[in-house]
Amino acid sequence: MISILCKCIRPVVLSTLIASTLVGQPAQQTAGPTPTPTPQQQQQLPPGSCTVKPEYKQFDFWVGEWDVTEKDKRVATSSIQSIVGGCIIFENYSEPEGYTGKSFNFFDSTLGKWRQTWVDKLGNVSEFTGEYRDGAMRYEGETHGFNGKRVFRRMIVYNLGPDRVRQYSERSPDGKTWKLAYDYLYIRRKAN
Repeated sequence: MISILCKCIRPVVLSTLIASTLVGQPAQQTAGPTPTPTPQQQQQLPPGSCTVKPEYKQFDFWVGEWDVTEKDKRVATSSIQSIVGGCIIFENYSEPEGYTGKSFNFFDSTLGKWRQTWVDKLGNVSEFTGEYRDGAMRYEGETHGFNGKRVFRRMIVYNLGPDRVRQYSERSPDGKTWKLAYDYLYIRRKAN
């Protein structure tokens, strides 16, 4: 699966999207999930538009402003946005000590799978492929450390209702023995 994942990445398109986002071009932001277009609007959209196919909306439950907690203690904040016409779920993760990371999550209609590309402040890069089933986004992939170290990863993002999301991740040096990486509870921030 990992070799398929690496071969399927469209590096030019993805790096262009990441670069334009990181250099400060304004992202199309929504306060919540991308609204479903009316039948009349759907007729005006090009075939394959991300707002028409239901698969593209499977991860909209994660869109919003979140406090990230671990064992009832806030460890980070995360701003999750629907951008590029609902085609990308864009994660902006930030810890108080300065660690940050961003991810692009998108449905790849050719593969029929969800994909995530994560890059953090330290230069670590993670690539995941997965699917939404049983109320959760289920990813598998690997992390490539800035030092060249490769780590196998599993991550599940559970939809616990409108104001809670659980993100659970495991890591493995060999793909056989797995250990907890983190177990976060996202709590939606209340509007002021």
